[in-house]
Amino acid sequence: SPSGREIVLELAGPGSTFGELSVINGWRRSADAVALSDCRVLAIDGRHFMDALRRNPDAMLALLRIQCERLSATTTQMEDALFLPGAARVARALIRLAALNSQPTSDGLQIDVALSQRELGDITGLARESINKQLAAWRDERIIRLDGQHITLTDAAALQQIADQLADSGAA
Repeated sequence: SPSGREIVLELAGPGSTFGELSVINGWRRSADAVALSDCRVLAIDGRHFMDALRRNPDAMLALLRIQCERLSATTTQMEDALFLPGAARVARALIRLAALNSQPTSDGLQIDVALSQRELGDITGLARESINKQLAAWRDERIIRLDGQHITLTDAAALQQIADQLADSGAA
């Protein structure tokens, strides 16, 4: 935003694409991609990308499906931000991060992304202070474990229940 506030519009995982809209529309990029963990990225020259789409209708349809999925995800994210309590948004974000990049440990499921509370706030649309309070409460309830910037879901089922229960009450 003009005030410097950021929001995360998408958490990309393996096989994800980004930047194609700028190539197709010829517009300047409207967002940045920031890696939260080590990754390998393949850059494709825009002219080659467009040539490939023109020659392959199945590729064009696949790209259209990706854009539809993104629109649906963004719509859900906006509905969550407008209608869900903060705890439900944080729970959903942690579950989504764990699905993208995590590993089982003796304590539970460790999210393999070093994430600051500000970054988690950017994902959920919440202030860092709200994130801090929610994580501390869940740590005290032993739903999560905090180790520096790493979060381990020690009770993923309870976290899912919080997301579902609060989502149901928030939508009412």
